[in-house]
Amino acid sequence: MARSGPFSESNWLLLCLAVGSIALVMTLGEIGIRIAILVRDGLPLNQWYRFSGRTLGATTLDETLGWRATENYHSKRSEKTAVGRSYEVDLVQDEKGFRAFGQMGNLKAKILFLGDSFTHAREVSNEKTYYQYVKQRLNAEIFAYGVEGYGTLQEYLVLDRHLDLIKPDLVVWQFCFNDFLNNDPDLEKRSVFHNNSRIRPYWKDGRVVYLFPRDSLPWVRSFAAAHLRFLNFLLGRIDKFAGMYLRESLESEIERQGLAHSGLSKAAGITGELIGRARIRTGAVPIVAFNCKAVEPYNAALRAISRKHDILFLEEIAVSLDSAAQRGEDVFHADGAHWNEEGHRVVGEALAEHLKMLISEGKLLVPSAAAR
Repeated sequence: MARSGPFSESNWLLLCLAVGSIALVMTLGEIGIRIAILVRDGLPLNQWYRFSGRTLGATTLDETLGWRATENYHSKRSEKTAVGRSYEVDLVQDEKGFRAFGQMGNLKAKILFLGDSFTHAREVSNEKTYYQYVKQRLNAEIFAYGVEGYGTLQEYLVLDRHLDLIKPDLVVWQFCFNDFLNNDPDLEKRSVFHNNSRIRPYWKDGRVVYLFPRDSLPWVRSFAAAHLRFLNFLLGRIDKFAGMYLRESLESEIERQGLAHSGLSKAAGITGELIGRARIRTGAVPIVAFNCKAVEPYNAALRAISRKHDILFLEEIAVSLDSAAQRGEDVFHADGAHWNEEGHRVVGEALAEHLKMLISEGKLLVPSAAAR
């Protein structure tokens, strides 16, 4: 006679069917995600990791940096602009992960570019990046290292690691408004749109600590971020849904309260301390900063930090891009945030012109080939 109650044969069958269905969906989703990454980044289905560290295409997990630009990485793919125009991308990262690494022995001025995804510039080919326009206009040797999702501490660690090798005459530091959220673990935990769900270094109480920026299911999320891309994708979508429809997002809260927001004030203090350390580390080498987008109150916070630490903050660069977009120019990638080829051209030419003007006016002392 068939058993009755909660563990009857029919209930066991339903449970097995439910578990099997979930397993099938997760398996098919994982295969689909890996195929998508194969097409986008050229990463083989069975090569999820590399001996140098766990790699996710253009980035590789790193014990010190959290993650870094994958060395000797090459990807060819098609991308689209925000209005749907297709173009081809040939992305190359050298043996150090740099998108550009100039000549060391000639007399040209050397410029080191640091930043996050906008300097990583996965949306364009190497010769279409904004720093290539600076190279052409200033006849300089350029060195560019940026990684998607980076905060200020990670960028400072990259600066510290490569400064003595490159010995740049100028450091150009690309910031973005989400740096403030990524610089403080408490803010990043609350962020829906700018949480990278990866263990990263944070500057806390005068030292580097490594934390995972999630409170709910941290071990599941950490495992998913490193191993199960489909589950990581689902968790991210759940977080965004909750942030968009179930509560006010941190980003909206900060924009509403402005510089009075206690979390932003704390993050600005952390950011300022890191910038101050970078200012000391570079010594007499000047630092020029610009923002990926002029978003308040973050822009005002970065302006104050730059003024305090003797950094030239070029607000005009973000304005140039915004003006181009307002004129109807197609400057954004299909994701609506990052720059496409035209966006990089606008930013690069604006940056080059402002640097040339600062040099000619004596406000920026950068040795030229003629001076040497």
